[in-house]
Amino acid sequence: MTEALVEAGACGFKTVIRAKKEKEGLVDGTIHITIGSGCKDVMALAKELNGTRPNVEFLTPIIKNVVFNDVSKYLKCTDCAVPWSILKAAKVEMGFALPKDVSVKFSKEP
Repeated sequence: MTEALVEAGACGFKTVIRAKKEKEGLVDGTIHITIGSGCKDVMALAKELNGTRPNVEFLTPIIKNVVFNDVSKYLKCTDCAVPWSILKAAKVEMGFALPKDVSVKFSKEP
């Protein structure tokens, strides 16, 4: 199982994403996704995404990707880090990405 903790920043919400491989195979493989969050919008998204899904749903281009299609229905914050974190967790669990932390640091000059 792969777990990702997303600390979203200014909103203060934390989200836990769990991806567990259920069936091997690139084309016919499946991943079980579980998302928990203090954010009501992310939890609305979770109702759509939680459960078992085919691997290929996480490998399609952004414009056709199930995560990003569902995100557009539920998330108000267009800069939310949760959507790409869901994809990353699924890809790590499938073996298509390394389980490396991602960091973004911001600075603002006066």
